[in-house]
Amino acid sequence: MSSALITHLLNKWRKSIVKRIKRAKRVAIIHHWDTDGVASAVLISECFPDKCFSYHIPRIGLYGLEAIDVQDIKKAYPDIIIIVDYGITKDVVEQLKHKVKKEVIVIDHHLTDLEGDLLCNPIGIIHDEDLYPSTTWLIKELFKVRQHMDIIALGVIGDYGKYLEQSILSNIIGNMIKEEGLSINQLVRASQLIDSCYRVGDYEGIHHAREVLKSRGIIGILEDKTLHKNLNCVNKEIERILLSIKPVEVRKPLRIFEVETKNYITSYLGRELSYRYKDEVIVMINYVKNLDLRYIYVRSYKYDLSKALKKLKDRGLCIGGKNHVFVITCKARDYIREKDLTLSVLMETLSGD
Repeated sequence: MSSALITHLLNKWRKSIVKRIKRAKRVAIIHHWDTDGVASAVLISECFPDKCFSYHIPRIGLYGLEAIDVQDIKKAYPDIIIIVDYGITKDVVEQLKHKVKKEVIVIDHHLTDLEGDLLCNPIGIIHDEDLYPSTTWLIKELFKVRQHMDIIALGVIGDYGKYLEQSILSNIIGNMIKEEGLSINQLVRASQLIDSCYRVGDYEGIHHAREVLKSRGIIGILEDKTLHKNLNCVNKEIERILLSIKPVEVRKPLRIFEVETKNYITSYLGRELSYRYKDEVIVMINYVKNLDLRYIYVRSYKYDLSKALKKLKDRGLCIGGKNHVFVITCKARDYIREKDLTLSVLMETLSGD
């Protein structure tokens, strides 16, 4: 897809979205609970410093209207709502608009069906997630941000983790933060500290991390005692599991794991396993006791998973993701069926790769 078309899309979205935000006094931001979501919320507030923002975090681990506290949003009396980095579909956006009777802006880089003047998601159109490696990066391009490079880079590192070392983005990110006197390792650590909050189910911690990032930046995050306490709790469980976890089945190129965890460490474990088996596809079934939810996490650094993602979405599964990763939130009664369907679709769609 030509750069001219991408520029046209960004200009169209910029014109519509900036117009709506400028007209508003009170803005409600619904943001994803992870580092990219937190950093994206901070970045938007920095882009529009004269607005009165309220911040809302969906129920951790769920994607859909039932995860959004509509009454809490209404109490903030927003003139407009912005959803960032949450990976929801257009029908959920329409349902939310109907509930709150306000316009809804979406800024996201996950593979969804969003399309519209206020629904900014180029990935669904250009199908190249490397152009927009994080929602912070998309915000940078959308609003032509020339400051806050550390926050933008933090969002990228939050989504890439240690795989950034092998990405073409590594040098770009390194140069972005050099002037800030920061290293990639410091941003990786900051991301781990922020993410530890959702992993232990600490909503207040997520709000706290966002405010620390906004007021004290990356160094504030690195020095925060509350965040270190959460991270220590998470790390103990992660280290124990990674020392002992073994695949329950191997179907080339799939390597299948099943694990029960106390904390919501699904994405971290999945990334670590995928990093360990770079030339394969990791399928991890994870029951999270604190959330009483089961997930099927699929990631590969080698294979494109977008065909499988689309097929599984068409089959009605609660799924979200990008070209190289997706997560299914299982319906308890359908867990085995969803697992078998996922494995079958993966084998079918990867057979030609």
